[in-house]
Amino acid sequence: MDVEIRGRIREMLKALDPGQVGDEEKIALTPQLEQIVAHGAAPYREIVRSGRAFYTGTTTAVAAVVAIPSTAVALALYNNEPDSGRSLVIDWVAASGVAKTAAAGQCQMLCNCGQIREAAPSNANLAIKKANGMGVGNDTKALTIVGGTALPAGTGIVGQWVPIGPSFGAPGSAATPGNGAWVPVDGRFIVPPGRYFAVTVLADVVGSTFQDFIGWHEVQLGLG
Repeated sequence: MDVEIRGRIREMLKALDPGQVGDEEKIALTPQLEQIVAHGAAPYREIVRSGRAFYTGTTTAVAAVVAIPSTAVALALYNNEPDSGRSLVIDWVAASGVAKTAAAGQCQMLCNCGQIREAAPSNANLAIKKANGMGVGNDTKALTIVGGTALPAGTGIVGQWVPIGPSFGAPGSAATPGNGAWVPVDGRFIVPPGRYFAVTVLADVVGSTFQDFIGWHEVQLGLG
């Protein structure tokens, strides 16, 4: 069955477009019927502009783990929306090395996306900032926990932790900061109401510490 999508020209780039404003033109599709679009804005601009994009991070360093954890965590979000509420769409995660042992090594970020509803935890009250610079702590019901507070047993399962992003090195032998990672997630993990999203850093030696960060946006979604 042939599919044809048509639209009307708006007054954009009219000096370059041979069509006239209001003319009906065919919208180009790929052979897989995907629409061809030329972006006219930065990819995340509208998500951020609307005020539903947030980020937070630990304010003190948390020790990396040296084995796949279960309930141990460096930083986690809990979606405290009701069941009909907004989901947290994870945009990026990051870790910044604060101190390490006097030895070269390597690390990798791990994440855990909760699969069952859990009771709300005590809130660590980390500052949750709007990515558009318009306020701290408003218009979100997300709660935070940090290292020292364990994940509940239903979420903190060894088999639910997965690597996220490439490994990163700690070259040289000096016990100095500066190694770290920033990982674009781009919505590959979605946190429904009542679930956790947790991150930590897996290191090859005991003694490395990191500040951890999560960026996300919130949206009402129908989840299958």
